[in-house]
Amino acid sequence: MSVYQTSKRLLYRPVRRYNEVNGQQGWIFVDALIGMVILAVALAAMMIMYRQATIANTTSRDYDAAVYIAQQHLENIKRFDAQPLQDGKLVSVNFTNPSAETVNGTVFTTTIAPVATTEDLDNHLHPYQATVTWMDRTANPPTQRQIRIVAYYYSDLSEEL
Repeated sequence: MSVYQTSKRLLYRPVRRYNEVNGQQGWIFVDALIGMVILAVALAAMMIMYRQATIANTTSRDYDAAVYIAQQHLENIKRFDAQPLQDGKLVSVNFTNPSAETVNGTVFTTTIAPVATTEDLDNHLHPYQATVTWMDRTANPPTQRQIRIVAYYYSDLSEEL
């Protein structure tokens, strides 16, 4: 047999499919099914991760808003004229307790109160506590969250008492 005849025989030989040669008929469908299952599991994991990230962002946004609101209310004590109470603590004249604000659909309730302290403070220092509460809708079941911030203010009005 010449080289030409051998190459011609190889070129014109009927092509047999890979799955017929190895007896794997029908396995392509199973491979595709396994691939779809793996893809579905990966997509489900990504959806759960996205949901958890959204909950974390919402919780962080609410905590940031609560801190901002507490700081604003504590700053109002300094901004408005203040008058001393009988116990020597200062209270803002224009401040109403408690107050409610809505930020991003969440209602924040704020209370400001003088803090009774056992520390030996200067007569000019007055501690105040801002307490901000809100309902955390991302928790299951929804729970009430709360932050407290204490600030110390200096005032010369104590000498008038």
